[in-house]
Amino acid sequence: EDTGIGIAPEKQKIIFEAFQQADAGTSRKYGGTGLGLAISRELAILLGGEIKLASSHDQGSNFTLYLPLYYSGPDNASATTAREQMPPARERAILATTREEHVQDDRNEIQEGDPVFLIVEDDPHYARILLGLARDKGFKGVVANKGAMGISLARQYKPSAVSLDIFLPDMLGWTVLNHLKLDPETRHIPVQIVTMEEERQHGLAHGAFAYLVKEPTTDGLFAAFDRLKDFTLPRPKRLLIVEDNEIERQSIAELLGHDDIELQTAGTGGKALDAMLEKPFDCVVLDLRLPDMTGFELLDKMHAEPSLTTVPVVVFTGKELSRDEQKQLKVLAKSIVLKDVQSPERLLDETSLFLHRVVTDLPAEKQAMLERLHGSSE
Repeated sequence: EDTGIGIAPEKQKIIFEAFQQADAGTSRKYGGTGLGLAISRELAILLGGEIKLASSHDQGSNFTLYLPLYYSGPDNASATTAREQMPPARERAILATTREEHVQDDRNEIQEGDPVFLIVEDDPHYARILLGLARDKGFKGVVANKGAMGISLARQYKPSAVSLDIFLPDMLGWTVLNHLKLDPETRHIPVQIVTMEEERQHGLAHGAFAYLVKEPTTDGLFAAFDRLKDFTLPRPKRLLIVEDNEIERQSIAELLGHDDIELQTAGTGGKALDAMLEKPFDCVVLDLRLPDMTGFELLDKMHAEPSLTTVPVVVFTGKELSRDEQKQLKVLAKSIVLKDVQSPERLLDETSLFLHRVVTDLPAEKQAMLERLHGSSE
């Protein structure tokens, strides 16, 4: 039990993941590498128990370790005991290990230049459905039934796209997503997350391309695969810069521009909205101070337009946001994929993530900026 800063409810899900912390912002006040809780949770599970967290923001946290009185080793009996004591996610994982079976995929038929679709999914039935759809769309499919195997196969095959289940036997899909997005070799690969509706925003904000909820029918799957197929076709990604100051606009364009993206700029909220309704953009950089409306008003208008709610918006502002402004952005971020950044390095990093840019294809000085950002302890 402690009387520290506490952990906000939306962060309580992720702090048990490797390299995730409650204060993982641009300037980290509290040290540590973010591995302690991930290791503690795995140890608790190996012992047939679990860790539970109760926390109030700004008041403190209470971590409780539950262990069985008798531990009889990893046989079926103890798996049953452990299952009774564990949360639903882990229960699914234990059930998954009992039904593990091989899914015949295309890894032995892959030729150079073939588009590969990686499926990280422990349910063999659902994996086969996804594999069939991937083949229908012209992909060669590769299946991994564990997270660690998924990360390894992604590095080996450099797939065009990934479908990722969140509940896996060895780790949560969030950890897999984190590994893929931290590695410059795999960061650009679009990842479609299979999760619950309420976790959609968390996935999108962490660089997932889309999310899917498992449903009895395949209608949603067909639409999702069409979107992925379109996105993986070679084309420049489209970026809109919304900034009224011409000098600022020019410097942002120079910072972010390269031959892999198509840049468009707008000096007012009205022009930005017209541009977005005219053709789809993959990402928007937004300054909150505009002459005809505030950035918040533009975000409200985007939220009201169904075709614009999935467009990632990176808010780039030189000024410190007030508490009210931060609160307002948090509310909007629940309906729009939103990040606010203040440094040019962060702006390049976040837009590269949402545009799924191949980092290793960027000019040397831009790669060096990103390396400095990710290699620094600040």
